[in-house]
Amino acid sequence: MISFAANVALLFAVAIIGFSRYFYDPAVAAFNTVMYWNLHDRPLTLRENAHLVDIVYFADGLNSTISVARTDDYISLRTNGKVDASNHDVTTQRLLGHLGAIAHAPRRVLLIGFGSGMTASALASYPELERLDVVEIEPAVINAAPLLTQLNRNVLHDPRVHVTLDDARNFLFTTRERYDLIVSEPSNPWIAGVATLLRASFIVRRKPAWRPAARWSNGCRPIRCTPMTCEWSWPPSSRNFMAPRFGTATGLTCS
Repeated sequence: MISFAANVALLFAVAIIGFSRYFYDPAVAAFNTVMYWNLHDRPLTLRENAHLVDIVYFADGLNSTISVARTDDYISLRTNGKVDASNHDVTTQRLLGHLGAIAHAPRRVLLIGFGSGMTASALASYPELERLDVVEIEPAVINAAPLLTQLNRNVLHDPRVHVTLDDARNFLFTTRERYDLIVSEPSNPWIAGVATLLRASFIVRRKPAWRPAARWSNGCRPIRCTPMTCEWSWPPSSRNFMAPRFGTATGLTCS
C-alpha cells in the first residue's frame, strides 16, 4: 500500500513538473544567457530578463529551438535564444535581396535560408521574378512565419514562392533547376556550421545550378567578428566583392 501511494505521488509530481510553466518556462528556454545576461543596466535575475519580452511562438525543432519574441515596439525571431532577425534590421536584410537583383532583375532565384522572410519579401517585390525557391533546414522557422508578417509581408502566400525543407548543400547537389541569382544570409560566422556557407567555394562547386551570367549574393554579419573573418570567407579576387553596408557585408560573385 505504501509503495502504491509512493508511485502515485511520484506520478503526480512528474505531472506537475511537466505541465508547470515554472519548471519549463518557454521565455527562459528561449533566452540566450551567454549573449544577453548583461543586456540591461539594472540588475535582473535570469527569469526577469527572459520575461522582458512576450514569447508568442516557441518550438523545439529538428535542428534548433525557434521562438518569436515581441513587445509593443519590437519583434524578433530567435534561433537557440539568439536573435537572428528583428524589426531593428529590416534595412540590412532586405538590402541583401535588392543588392543581387537591382542591377538586373532575375527571373529564377534560390534563397538559402528563410529566417524572418525579409530577404524573400525583397526579392518577391520584383515583378520580373518568375520563381523563388527557398531552402530552409528548420521546419519550425517556416511555422513561425505567420507571426512575422509585419517583416515578411506575407511572402509565403506569393504563388511564385516555393519552400523546400532541406539542407542547402544537398539541395544544390540534387536540384535540376537553374538560377539567375542565388542568395544566402546565414547566421553569424561564429555559429557552429555557418562558416562553410560563407565561403566562395560553397557555391563555386555547385556551378550546375547556375544559369549563364548568374549572380551570387552572400551576407556576412560581422558582429563579434574581426575583419580577418570576412577576408577568410571571401578572399580578394576580381570575381568577388565585399561591401560592408548597414552593419553587414555582402559578397557578389558573377560567372
